[in-house]
Amino acid sequence: TFFKKNLQKYLYLSSMLASLKKLITKDGIEQAQHLSARRFQSDILSKTMVKIKATGPITVFEYMQEVLNMPHHGYYSSHPRIGPKGDFITSPELSQVFGELLGVWLVSEWMKQGRPSKPQIVEMGPGNATLTEDIIRILSQLKVHNEFARVNLIETSPYFTKVQFNRLCKKENLDKPTLCTRSGFTKFGLPVFWYDSVKDIPVAPSYFVANEFFDALPIHQFKRVDGQWREVMIDRDGDDKLRFILPSFNTTSITAYSHLFQDLTSDKVEVNPLAIVATEYVSSYLKDGGIGSCIIVDYGDEESRNFTLRGFKNHKEWNVLLEPGTADLTADVNFGLLKNFASKYVTVHGPVTQNAFLHRMGVRERIAVLLKKSVEKDQKNDLIKSYEYLTSDKFMGERFKVLALTT
Repeated sequence: TFFKKNLQKYLYLSSMLASLKKLITKDGIEQAQHLSARRFQSDILSKTMVKIKATGPITVFEYMQEVLNMPHHGYYSSHPRIGPKGDFITSPELSQVFGELLGVWLVSEWMKQGRPSKPQIVEMGPGNATLTEDIIRILSQLKVHNEFARVNLIETSPYFTKVQFNRLCKKENLDKPTLCTRSGFTKFGLPVFWYDSVKDIPVAPSYFVANEFFDALPIHQFKRVDGQWREVMIDRDGDDKLRFILPSFNTTSITAYSHLFQDLTSDKVEVNPLAIVATEYVSSYLKDGGIGSCIIVDYGDEESRNFTLRGFKNHKEWNVLLEPGTADLTADVNFGLLKNFASKYVTVHGPVTQNAFLHRMGVRERIAVLLKKSVEKDQKNDLIKSYEYLTSDKFMGERFKVLALTT
């Protein structure tokens, strides 16, 4: 009897140890992250269901805001995955050349404007901070990093803030200013500051960059039916599913934004109010300061002609209403609308395709230099593939546009 009891304990402990060993492997960690993500989506779905039951259908804007930014549970708040092994990939993750050329553009703008003293770099939505790191490295290589006063990062996600700090900073800056959520110093001694809103940054000659920032902001969707505009909304579909609906009543959003699309020939349109607010604020900030520039890179077109809202999970399109919180949600940027609002304050250039912009900035020559320095065949192949992905019309070259704002 004693032997049987102890044997059972031994087998139980062995099973537990095997389970723990599995959990600390790469596959086990990914499985735990997946289970965590499923728990988050369950929380978001249940809260969305409760809200709809209590107050009625919600707008696409409200849904995106909850799914992406809900504290502790939203996609960007908890477990965003950027990169080859994530849900989506951005240009800076493909090649350092992209960030280097954007950095060169920012420095050249600063030089053309007379090298104003104590300028600052401002990046909106830095993600993994890969682009920020490339820009800071270019400042050092061009030997101008000592002339730049600071780097400001506009970030609302605590998860991303931690990732960015660990990537960029060698030590904490305990003497951070009011409204700043965190601060540190790079290995070059350049101070970095985090803010929740672009409206919180200090007044100074500023050089803004927004790469794939606006596409992640929540949108409203409208559809014209029998000559009348209706807003697409989200309602319950049973006890555990969601669905799109097109109610017959007017919403406050139709009243607020209908003047932006009344003359469109298309019967479908998306409006990104936060993109408009951010563009108008940055443009007026540049005008009031009298000096500075902004570069915006994203996918989209000069007009919203259709519904483009989609989800991405494991680099594949994903149903935006399925398992909310486990996939990235995104929509094309209406560059024409941004251009109209910005032109009230600053000079607007473009949009041009990413392919055209990168070639004007010397992407082919820079890739050629790196290819000469590369020894391994795999490195050379990666450089060629990244160049094709960034510039080819089949990939990012045509879909992505670049818009510049200058004083």
